[in-house]
Amino acid sequence: MTPRNNLMSRWRNLSMLLKLIILNIIVFVVIRVSGIFYFGHESPLVGFLSLPPSFSALAFKPWTIISYMFTQVEIMHLLFNMLWLYWFGSILLLSVTPRQLSTLYLLGGIAGALIFLSLSPLLFLHGSVIGASAAVMSVVAAAGILLPDVPLRLFLIGYVRLKWVAIVTVILFAIGLTGTDAASHVVHIGGLTAGVIFGWQMRRGIDITAPFSAVIDRLFYHRSARSSQHSTPSISDVMAKVRRSGYASLDDEERRILLSHTRHRSENSPQ
Repeated sequence: MTPRNNLMSRWRNLSMLLKLIILNIIVFVVIRVSGIFYFGHESPLVGFLSLPPSFSALAFKPWTIISYMFTQVEIMHLLFNMLWLYWFGSILLLSVTPRQLSTLYLLGGIAGALIFLSLSPLLFLHGSVIGASAAVMSVVAAAGILLPDVPLRLFLIGYVRLKWVAIVTVILFAIGLTGTDAASHVVHIGGLTAGVIFGWQMRRGIDITAPFSAVIDRLFYHRSARSSQHSTPSISDVMAKVRRSGYASLDDEERRILLSHTRHRSENSPQ
């Protein structure tokens, strides 16, 4: 196996949550390293990846509606966003699939971008926007709605229900802990709205992320490669992946196989 194929294999075996976090870290590192060559000035990559303040400007930088939500330039901004994404994302995966989590992250970021672009002329916002805050906010909101009573043990406090932690987190985002300008507050509103809608719809059995599955498959799951091989993972393959990378790393097909196997064993076990 070539180094490139080995790297791609390792990437595919990572959990969806780790893929999102790693993408954010990679962009951060590339920006900081490239900044070295500009002698303390901001890397041009920031302007290239940041979301502009108008739809007309977006027409010339359409990729930024995605790239901005993976872009951070301050270490504390990155750390806060990634910690919250990991904590709440891990809990949300108890109720949703990795594909739904990744799609929600993107939808939260896009919703934040659209709210920002729509309100910028009314609020006289002229600066560009970067950061994963809107996307992370959608994950926080969805976890709080779908799993409100999950107990969390907090240092010096003890056990607290997830919904209260989510509410406090939303307040922290709202007052600008991860951003000090009005633009940051506006994008947070979009992410929060997307998370709330996703959570409430999922409680009714409706998955609003389903129409976007094809895009997520191409970005993260390489379904086309799997389909071309006409191969279905065996239960032993699935169990090996769980031991290696955890339950959260399984895709929808692998989770279906594991669930079917578990039900079969339960039905045939002696009473």
